[in-house]
Amino acid sequence: MADTRVWQLEMLSNLLGVTGNFGVKEDSSKEGTPVWSKWDGSGVVKGSACIATCLGRTSSRDKSVFSHDPQEAALIDQWLEYKVSYLDRCTSEKDLHNALQELNGYLSDRVYLVTSHMTLADLVLYYGLYDTMKGLTFYEKERFIHLSRWFNNIKNISTCPSGS
Repeated sequence: MADTRVWQLEMLSNLLGVTGNFGVKEDSSKEGTPVWSKWDGSGVVKGSACIATCLGRTSSRDKSVFSHDPQEAALIDQWLEYKVSYLDRCTSEKDLHNALQELNGYLSDRVYLVTSHMTLADLVLYYGLYDTMKGLTFYEKERFIHLSRWFNNIKNISTCPSGS
């Protein structure tokens, strides 16, 4: 699980043009905690949501992914927290199915999660759902049609790598 979270953060870092040193700090959890610091080792940031926020704020490449509007910024933070506290903790197929169903319903009348353009929330959830969405059958993707549309939209944005 930690390797997946580190991969997600590395992909986000590459997209945003922010360099640094990623790793996993061993802790009392089985997975460990993702950590990131600048190449000089200064300012270690711990935790997926905190690292994603830091990368979004540090990026000089695309400032549009992180809102300067306080309410939009709070909504972005809310989605980052959702990813860490809900999606990353899905332990069964039923949990995952419920999460996908919830996201599908939320996206039924939206193009993006927070605003009328892609934000850090969209990117973080895209990478968080990448393996899951890649593994769905055509029938399953049809059942989550709004989520599939959103996912393909983010994937097809020219600056968004599709992972490896």
